[in-house]
Amino acid sequence: MTFKIKIRGTNQEFTCEPGETVVDAGQNANIDIPFSCHSGICQTCKGHVYSGDYTYGDIEPIVELDESQGEILLCCAQPKSDMIIDHPDLLAPEAPKTQHATLNIIEKKN
Repeated sequence: MTFKIKIRGTNQEFTCEPGETVVDAGQNANIDIPFSCHSGICQTCKGHVYSGDYTYGDIEPIVELDESQGEILLCCAQPKSDMIIDHPDLLAPEAPKTQHATLNIIEKKN
């Protein structure tokens, strides 16, 4: 049975297989959920869950999470039901992403 993961405040949603993490499922759906270490230590993936159940499987989070406020490590969380989640760095699909770049040279071609 697959689970539906909805990103709060957007029309984005994706599916997650049992035993798959929210971050991995998001990547498979081309949704860029921030992460770095893939074990929860760096807390880059720390977001919120507003509804749904999940497990961390064999991983025992070693960081402080305020679960009463819905804090969750999305790179470790494996859904056990449909979920509604959020992360401070997730953008609605309509929102533009900003990229910074440096232009080193301009060549004029004739």
